[in-house]
This record gives sequence, structure tokens and C-alpha cells, in this order.
Amino acid sequence: MNLLLWRHAEAEDFHPRGDLARPLTRRGLAQAADGARWIRALAHAHDWQMRVVASPAQRTQQTAQALTEHPITDARLAPNADPTYYLALADGLAHRHEALVIVGHQPTIGEVISELLVGAEHPISVRKGGLWWFVLRAQTREDAPVVLRGAWTPD
Repeated sequence: MNLLLWRHAEAEDFHPRGDLARPLTRRGLAQAADGARWIRALAHAHDWQMRVVASPAQRTQQTAQALTEHPITDARLAPNADPTYYLALADGLAHRHEALVIVGHQPTIGEVISELLVGAEHPISVRKGGLWWFVLRAQTREDAPVVLRGAWTPD
């Protein structure tokens, strides 16, 4: 029941075809490769079966493709997505060897992190290419249902 929230890596500021067409910069490609290495190391150490879901934006697709050749594309993760949708995707996680990697955008990633940590949407800044790893647990005894296991930022 692992949830990894990954903000897309550094992208070009402008593209003539619009926001969704903005590709990663050279630096962004390196950030995505470094983030993918961190996730792969976690997956190997914990024997995860991973599912990678990304926004349709070019920059999120390229970030996700550093980890898997064919990420699942979900239009509901586009910029300014509803944070509750991110959490709904994680509802299907049921086993400690499952991991869901969601590649998305600010401010939604920060809003989801805030909801997981404190139960309310507050602005949390996540660096481009940054990753947050949560373990979602079934509520048993007095255990917390969400545990922040780690965070990683490029550079």
C-alpha cells in the first residue's frame, strides 16, 4: 500500500502548442532519470509491483517514461486536477507489495500531500522532480492510516 507522488521534472517555460505540450529540459530529463533510479531502488528493496499513472501533459509523460516505457495516461491528472482524484486512485491499493506512482503537477501534488499529512488542503511546495513516498495502512488499533516514509528531491 505504497503511494508515491512525483511532481514532473523541470520543463520548458513555453511551447507554441500550449501548456500540455511543454517538454522537459535537458536538466529535467536528468532529474527524471535520477528520480526513477530512486523509485527503482525502493521497488527492488521492497519487492513492489508498480503501477505508474501520469497526466497527459508532455512533461509528466516524459518524467514517467524515465521509470516505465508505457505509463498509464489519465486525463483527470491534468494541471489543476482535483486532489480527491489522486486519493481515489490510491483506494485500490491493498497489499504492502503494491506501489502506485502518480506523476502530476503543482499545486495539486502539494494539496494531496497536505491532505495525507494533516487532513486538510494547505499549500505545500514540491520542487520540480520531487517525490514523496507514503504508506497507506488499514486503520487498526490506534495506528495512523498514513505514514510518510520518505521524500526525495533532485540536485
